[in-house]
Amino acid sequence: MVFFLQKRLLFNVFFAFAFDVVESGFNVAYLKRTEANFTCGNPPEDFYETQQGLLAPEDRVPYTCNASDPEQGYPPENMVDGLLETHWQSRKGEDLAVITISFEQVPEIVMSLS
Repeated sequence: MVFFLQKRLLFNVFFAFAFDVVESGFNVAYLKRTEANFTCGNPPEDFYETQQGLLAPEDRVPYTCNASDPEQGYPPENMVDGLLETHWQSRKGEDLAVITISFEQVPEIVMSLS
């Protein structure tokens, strides 16, 4: 019975910690160095938000992406800035974008030879 109570207590502590992390919006990529091989705006171009794909063409509202204008730029850094109002936008017509987020850490490799 004691073992069961210890496991239950450990589970409750872990769950409470995990819930606090999720509730606090913990984001391991927050403000990390971010790059993408295709980003819109050079030269300026129009695009439609993804959710507008469900609308009839006449109901869609185009947005302009211009990398030289901070108000109309959608750089890769927007992916990790923590703001819901910003986003990254790829170039029109490019299907394969490569996104790199640097976590600025060297991975630890542990090997056991036993």
